[in-house]
Amino acid sequence: KHRPWWRAVRFGACAGMSTDCLAGSLKFDVSPRYVGVSIGSLLIWGTATLKAFPLDYRHTDYVSWRPYAYMGGGYIIMSSGYSGYGVGADVLVGKSKRLLLQPSAGFNRVSWSGPEGGEAIEPAGQLSVMLAF
Repeated sequence: KHRPWWRAVRFGACAGMSTDCLAGSLKFDVSPRYVGVSIGSLLIWGTATLKAFPLDYRHTDYVSWRPYAYMGGGYIIMSSGYSGYGVGADVLVGKSKRLLLQPSAGFNRVSWSGPEGGEAIEPAGQLSVMLAF
């Protein structure tokens, strides 16, 4: 069945420490069939993520879901840079399937700026709540 391209557009908010969502952010996501992108930001920090969807949605009457893998980068102004990867799921809930929950987990490589600098690998996770069109 053909779906208009705007059905892949989502807006919402997220919370977590991941390149899929950094701290608390507003989030914009475009995720058609196989490849998607998301951008999350709240002025002094932000993220950009590329997503791959290897499988189609699995459907029931009130839930549709599909897994994804992601990689991305993020920043906190004058503090640190993030790069990372992980896995997550698009979960559309409700009769209209317009409410999208998007949990993900993975790993971040964090690089601190400043005189002491440094890098670390940290676990990452986030949850997005968005409206799908």
